Amino acid sequence: MKIEKELNLTELLNLALALEQRGEKFYKESAASQTKAEIKQIFSELAKQENVHSSFFLKLLEKEKSYDPENPPSDDYYEYLYQYANISLFKIKEKKLEKGNIHDILNYAIDVELYSILYYFELQKYLDSIDHEILQSIILEEKSHYNKLVNLLKEYE
Repeated sequence: MKIEKELNLTELLNLALALEQRGEKFYKESAASQTKAEIKQIFSELAKQENVHSSFFLKLLEKEKSYDPENPPSDDYYEYLYQYANISLFKIKEKKLEKGNIHDILNYAIDVELYSILYYFELQKYLDSIDHEILQSIILEEKSHYNKLVNLLKEYE
């Protein structure tokens, strides 16, 4: 792993891990709230994929030993990613979703997938080539989640 401009990669990876864990929980809850078998299956599969993504970020965190809480970084770009994650990614969790409302669930999930794609795209700049390639595959999966959710939403409009 490479670190540029005193980037605190550990915190960025922890944010990515938290995002994937929240996504997994959200998709599991969404699957449980649905009565239609096809929709349950889609959300269950998305939850499984988010779990795989979590495993990747956990492995990266095990390799990453650069975090020093006594000397936090002053890097502007790190700050951008950190704020983006906290404001864009985690603020959308505050939306009130009507339990089982497929429109609300799909719109929320679409937002999360889009924001995560953008976050991971920026994060990949800080990874070595092997981890970069794996993150690229996660980005492609997140894009497929986005497309799947948008197409599903079109069916319910």
